[in-house]
Amino acid sequence: MEHIIKDDLKKSKAGTRYHVSLSSENLRRQFTKRIEANIWKFSDQEDREAEARELALRRLAEVIGSTKKMRKLEIDYTMWMMVRDMASWFPTNTCYKGSGMFSFMRKEMKRLRSLEALKLIFTDSKRLTNLKELSKGVRELTSLKCLDLDLYKCEDLTDEGLKDLGAAMRRLISLKSIWLKFTWCSKLTDQGLAEIGKALKGLKYLEEFSFTTTFRKEGVTDFGLENLSEGLNGLVSLQTLILSFEHCEIADRGLKNLSKDLKKLCSLKVLRLDFGNCKRIGDEALESLSEALQNLDSLEKIDLNFRFSNDITDEGLKSLTEGLKGNSSLKSIRIDIYSCKNTSSKGHNNMREELAHVEKVDIIFK
Repeated sequence: MEHIIKDDLKKSKAGTRYHVSLSSENLRRQFTKRIEANIWKFSDQEDREAEARELALRRLAEVIGSTKKMRKLEIDYTMWMMVRDMASWFPTNTCYKGSGMFSFMRKEMKRLRSLEALKLIFTDSKRLTNLKELSKGVRELTSLKCLDLDLYKCEDLTDEGLKDLGAAMRRLISLKSIWLKFTWCSKLTDQGLAEIGKALKGLKYLEEFSFTTTFRKEGVTDFGLENLSEGLNGLVSLQTLILSFEHCEIADRGLKNLSKDLKKLCSLKVLRLDFGNCKRIGDEALESLSEALQNLDSLEKIDLNFRFSNDITDEGLKSLTEGLKGNSSLKSIRIDIYSCKNTSSKGHNNMREELAHVEKVDIIFK
C-alpha cells in the first residue's frame, strides 16, 4: 500500500527538503483510483481518508529515521470541506494509539536536530484546543531557523495553545524567521498575544516576524496589540515585520503604542500593517505612525491597509504623508484607504502628488 502515498511524500533533488501533503483533496483523487481497482475495502470515505493519513505519517516517520540530512519539512494537514471531523481520527489529547499528527510531532521531532525550516498547515480542526503536544515536538528542534505555522478556522483553539507555543519559541534562540497565522481562530484573546510577545523578547537573531489574526468579535483589542508589540523591543536584527489584525477591535490607542515600538526597529526594511475593517482607527493613530516612520532609516517598502476606517480624515492622511516624505529610504509605498468615508478626493490627490518622487506608489481609494 506504500505506493498509494507516493504523491504525498516528495523529496527534493538535493535530498534535504521533504513535503508531505495530507490534504483531503489530494488524497481523494487517489482514493477514486483505488476504489475503482477494489484495493480499498473500507465501508465509508472517512475511514479511507483516516487510513491514508495514518499511512503517510508512518512513511514520513520512516524517512525521518533513515536520513540525517533533512533541513526543511512541510506538512499540509488541510481538510476537505466535506469531511466532518478530523480530530475524531487523531485526538489532540495526550493519549495516542496510532501515529496521529500531534503524536507524530512529539515523538519524531526529537530526531530532527538538524532541521532548519518547518512549515505546518492545519485547517478546520474543530477539537484543537491547545498546542501542547505540538510544542513539545517543536521545542526539540534546537537548530530551527524558520517556523511557519498556519491555522485556519481552528475555532476551539484557546490562549493556552499560544502559551504552549510561546514556551517552545523561547527555547529556539536560533530562529531567524517566524510566520504565525491564526485566521478565524475565534477563541483567542489579548492574553494569547501577550504570550507570543513574551516569547519574542529573547529572540535576538530574528530577522522576519509575521503575525496574522482575524476576528469578527471582541477577542483581540488594543491591549492585545500592545502586548504583542512590546515583544518587538530589542529585536535589532528585524528586517521584515508583518502584522495583520483585520476585523479586530483595534483603535487609536493600539496603533499609537505599536508606533512607539516601531521607532526602535533600526534594521527594518519591509513593513506591512493590515488594519482593514478596524473602524475605530483615526487621525491620532496616523500621526503617531508618521512620527515612527521618520525614524526608520532602513525602511524600503511599506504596505498599509486602513480600508473602512471611518475615523480617518484628510488631516490624518496629511500627517501620514509627512512621515512618508520624511523617510528618504522608501522605494515602494502601498496604501489602502478604500471606503474611508471621511476622506476626500482632494486629500487623496494631495497624497499622491506629495509622494510622486518615490519609485513605486500605489494608493487605493474610492
